[in-house]
Amino acid sequence: MDFTTFVKCCVSEFKLYERELLDTNCYVTIDRKNFKTFSVKYRQLYLSICSSIDSLAEELCVMLDCDNHVEKPAKRNIISRYLKIEKEFCNNIKNYAVKITLDGDDISITPFTKFSDKSTGDWWADHNKVKHYSTAEAEGTNGSMLNYELANLKNVLHSLSAYYVLISLMYVYFNQKNKTDYKLDSQLFSHLHF
Repeated sequence: MDFTTFVKCCVSEFKLYERELLDTNCYVTIDRKNFKTFSVKYRQLYLSICSSIDSLAEELCVMLDCDNHVEKPAKRNIISRYLKIEKEFCNNIKNYAVKITLDGDDISITPFTKFSDKSTGDWWADHNKVKHYSTAEAEGTNGSMLNYELANLKNVLHSLSAYYVLISLMYVYFNQKNKTDYKLDSQLFSHLHF
């Protein structure tokens, strides 16, 4: 993928997701108090964002493979993609934090902090439950909650922040390759702490 394709495909998609999430702020304020709020719109955003994360992580891995002259890369799941990115490109991705400031409330999210060689973060595990077992009972709730309720504001924010981190890493990748200084503009995320 070249930089122009990346911007047309991934950056425009991120901006669409961001705009759609910000549009929901008219109905459900983006605030910690509302983190458990779920909706069909949040479900649509959550599933779409996580799909985009999966695709972009694989794209970055393919680009790293090409840079390292790997001809037949292994089939990868999200954990192996994360580990490859961490090992070959960004060894502190686990510590990347983004900041959201809306209506005076600062929310800091470190989306990859719980990723390891054995597990994903809660938001990714919840995504799989929403995607594959939407109407099943959520673990540990004694029937009081179904998995589709995990498509909530908190998980949408965490997944969108993860997509923001990956897109920011792609900017770093292209800036290093092309000796440029492009940056991602965001209406929601004000800081990316490396």
